[in-house]
Amino acid sequence: MTTAAEDGREAVAHLDGLRHGSLVIGAGTTPGIYLLPRVIAAFQRRYPNIQLTLHIANSGVIEQRVRDGEVDLGVVGGHVLGPGERCVAAGLMDELVLITGRAHRWARRRHVGRAELAGERLLVRETGSATRQVMERALQQAGIVPSTTMELNHTEAIKECVMAGLGVAFVSTYAVRSEVRRREVTVIRVRGLRIRRHFHVIHAEGRSLPASGRAFLAVLDEEAPRLAMLR
Repeated sequence: MTTAAEDGREAVAHLDGLRHGSLVIGAGTTPGIYLLPRVIAAFQRRYPNIQLTLHIANSGVIEQRVRDGEVDLGVVGGHVLGPGERCVAAGLMDELVLITGRAHRWARRRHVGRAELAGERLLVRETGSATRQVMERALQQAGIVPSTTMELNHTEAIKECVMAGLGVAFVSTYAVRSEVRRREVTVIRVRGLRIRRHFHVIHAEGRSLPASGRAFLAVLDEEAPRLAMLR
């Protein structure tokens, strides 16, 4: 009798024989920009003849494309499964952290209170963004109602506006590694609030996952520990 681990190794060994095919991945902004390039590079090294296409949009758009069969796999954050979807992987953890510009009055502080946060302008992603959905859910549960918000439709725009002093924002820890290292932004903890989520890989129910998709999931599983070290 073979073990589950042996079965998994045999499946991966079989997939290593892939010589041709295609794969369309849809990804939310955060995983698509800050995480998947490393996974795709590892995948293409192993399967150079697989034609891979990556579509990046907010999670709401990607979820719809999964349901419509326009992408083979969708990678989104903090996902609640909708009709016609199934989760095929949910192993990578993310955290949304509060950032300020280095000239902000909070920049030298480690913590702020909930009331202080409520009184500050909060820069937020657009409707349909998983980052926004997860953040709003956590703030509501914590009883925090921002007095002023400003909506932007890209994480990079939010970071630039934070650095320009237009407000503070919750963003993925993966999205601000470089800015924190260069001390362009400061991470501030909010007392009694921590926002975590998983990145989920979703697939349309009723559709078979191609061999290239199974191979991609195997590579993603192998790369996950290295990606986690980037946080």
